Amino acid sequence: RYRTRRQKLKRVHVDPEDPLPRWNASDGSLWDLTQAGPITPEQIEAVEIAIAQAERQAEKLGHGAPRRRLALAACNQLGRGHFAYLARLLDKHPTVSVRLDLDWSSASDAALEGVKQLLGRRERCSFDVRRGRGGDGETILKLP
Repeated sequence: RYRTRRQKLKRVHVDPEDPLPRWNASDGSLWDLTQAGPITPEQIEAVEIAIAQAERQAEKLGHGAPRRRLALAACNQLGRGHFAYLARLLDKHPTVSVRLDLDWSSASDAALEGVKQLLGRRERCSFDVRRGRGGDGETILKLP
């Protein structure tokens, strides 16, 4: 079962992130799912399982829970099930946050409702305004 999850998430890039607000530079990592294309709610659940395992391992070693930021975009084709898993993940893991792409022009109504709910979690969800798509540096929120 672990091997299956690992194969499904092979397009997720995990890199150290630029310093997160109020966090030390070494504390954060970015789990970038924006290049993964459409994902399933079960894949978000698999991410939550991996985060929980990492937190347990850090606790065994006497370290604090590592900070994680999940990057998502409309191309992930998120729906109600996805956002339910994301809400649960944020509730269970206080060191996890979500970064959303700026282009939601192709998003469904369910996805936009989920984005709205996530944005209600102050300092846990934000838009990625540091980079523009297509190299133009544009930082405009695009909605349908």
